[in-house]
Amino acid sequence: MAVDDATITADGSDATRVVFRAIDAFGNQRRYGSGQVALTLSGPATLLGDNPFEFGQYGGLGAVWSAHWRASRVRSR
Repeated sequence: MAVDDATITADGSDATRVVFRAIDAFGNQRRYGSGQVALTLSGPATLLGDNPFEFGQYGGLGAVWSAHWRASRVRSR
């Protein structure tokens, strides 16, 4: 999992993309993963995108957006 921006303006008008992928033990992308990925956030943010995410339809790679409404630390799980 990786985010495009480490810091954003938490005023309700800014967001960042969160990319996630299935990888093997060596860090290589597994393109034929299947099943659903359920995403959760803790902190004052909103998850924008498919949740749960259908991994098999997109080749083991996905992305959602995270919008933060006030200044705070947000963690993904």
